Amino acid sequence: MNPHLWLAFVATSAVIGLAPGPAVTSIVGYALSSGRATALAAVAGVALGTFDPKTIVFFVAFVPQFIDARGDYRTQALILVATFVLVVALTDTTYALAASGASRLLRKPSAALWMKRAGGGVLIAAGAATAVSRT
Repeated sequence: MNPHLWLAFVATSAVIGLAPGPAVTSIVGYALSSGRATALAAVAGVALGTFDPKTIVFFVAFVPQFIDARGDYRTQALILVATFVLVVALTDTTYALAASGASRLLRKPSAALWMKRAGGGVLIAAGAATAVSRT
């Protein structure tokens, strides 16, 4: 396997892994509501599930451009699938750890007050922008 193709695949997989989707939303939700251990268990479940029919369709469309035609297809495909699962598990773990750390901060009464103020400020600004845009 061409190392340059593999590194390009790693970078592309990281971008895909960092883009929040349903799995990340679920992991962050578990981290905020149930803590780090539950969120990390969800990461493991998502990593195992990454092998599911939706991912197969993704790999059929995505992986071939990273396969070196001169090498063994099966070996390269296995390397790329394992790489993708590992990279996405690492990005999901990052989300889980960040969210579980943030949950401790967000539970403080002072943080709740500032979140309400910030949320109210955003709504006021949106209302003002709407009013200005209608004139």
